Amino acid sequence: MKAIINIGLAAASLVLSAVLIEGGFYVLNRFSPPIVSKTSGGPDKAHEDFFQYDPVYGFRGIANKSGMFGRKFVSLNSRGDRGPDYLSAKSAGIKRVIVLGDSQVWGFGMADNETAPAQLAEILTKDAPQQRFEVLNLGVSGYGTDQEYLKFVIEGLTYQPDYVALVFYIDNDITEVGSTRMWGVAKPRFFLRNGGLCLTNFPPPRAEGWRDPGSKLFGFLPEHVVLFGHTFDLSESQTLAFFKNRQLRTSLAGMLGAPSAEKGDALGEQVQALKRYVDCVDNSVTVEKAAQPEALEVTYALIEKMAALSNERGVPFLVIMKPAMADYRSGQRSRLYREISNKLAGKGIPVVDLISVGRRNQIDIRNMYWHADGHLGVAGNRMVALSIRDFVLEKALP
Repeated sequence: MKAIINIGLAAASLVLSAVLIEGGFYVLNRFSPPIVSKTSGGPDKAHEDFFQYDPVYGFRGIANKSGMFGRKFVSLNSRGDRGPDYLSAKSAGIKRVIVLGDSQVWGFGMADNETAPAQLAEILTKDAPQQRFEVLNLGVSGYGTDQEYLKFVIEGLTYQPDYVALVFYIDNDITEVGSTRMWGVAKPRFFLRNGGLCLTNFPPPRAEGWRDPGSKLFGFLPEHVVLFGHTFDLSESQTLAFFKNRQLRTSLAGMLGAPSAEKGDALGEQVQALKRYVDCVDNSVTVEKAAQPEALEVTYALIEKMAALSNERGVPFLVIMKPAMADYRSGQRSRLYREISNKLAGKGIPVVDLISVGRRNQIDIRNMYWHADGHLGVAGNRMVALSIRDFVLEKALP
């Protein structure tokens, strides 16, 4: 009986201590409001299992996540991207190709070996055995050209690429660039100010519907604890909120005009990259959805900046125009498709018309696309891979 009483007293003491600690951090959080706010909603079905909230991009892949995505097995690497893991440092003799884009590059509906970057790696190994290539898939399902730009300057450049390819999807990239909310969740938005690229809605609010990817708190604590038949979500505790907010506040401070982020902090390193490649942050610009002409001008500016940053490093930059199904079926390019292609080509940016590539290879629409929503099939992904191969080998080999 005495032992039971002692156990009960110890449990009560632990509970009381936890309540007092939680209460203390509740007070501290009132004096230090979270730098990342919350918003209603949550990711759509296509994003809820393999993606998580990110305070810079809006969302990103979950590191080392794997499982069934529709009917195909999908695996993400340690950075939350599809494809092999590569160190930022490049080994001698290696040529690197990075491929940027949205779900078309990420490989929506494709197995790991069916994505365009995976097929490109296989093709280059076969067609250029004298040269070692590494192909990095930096596509993220649901990204617009704006988030792709952020991923390029924050992560892509650290891989020291030798070739950069951007797959542009005419159907929704411009809409995504002009919006602060897509696919059920918030995202940052670029706007132009005096010719410079500026961010608003940064950091984007975290949607309440984002599920935690299952990591351990502080490296060892489980996120959810069941006591007396009740589940307690430790990830939502005031104690953890204080420390998370402290890290975010320190890291994002440099971007928002305060002292620089701490060295060695991964988020801080992102911020340092942003300070170099983003001209300003102004959250007083509260337009949630820009008109198409404005979004189109921002899109041009983002692509031209990526091309310029690549060319400054002696890195060839390519844009692949991925057509809507209706355009591919008819063989007719829409006015906007032609306008964007001509505008980029006029700026000296190489542009590949995927309609021409597919038709030249006699790929019918049923093989070019696997789904009525316009996602490329295995053959369509191969057309992207062959287009990049031609570009790379033209530049790489004498």
